[in-house]
Amino acid sequence: MYALKLDADKQILSVCECIEGMQYEIIVETFPNGKGVDITDYRYIDGEYIYNPKPKPDSLESTAEEDTLSMLVDHEERLLMLELGITEE
Repeated sequence: MYALKLDADKQILSVCECIEGMQYEIIVETFPNGKGVDITDYRYIDGEYIYNPKPKPDSLESTAEEDTLSMLVDHEERLLMLELGITEE
């Protein structure tokens, strides 16, 4: 037996094995599992598992604006180091 922890929208947050003597709100016999299955991509509503994946974050590639800002910070740091007479070794 397994216990499900759900958020307010009934999205599954986690699954754990039931421990004798403990009380759980939602107990199930099986749950979606296997290679490549992410249990947090499911909702549990009225005894059924409904596939409901969360939107994946955008790619981790930086934007042109982020690259420009990063270069500006680096440039300012180098100018400051020159003014203070600090050199990289």
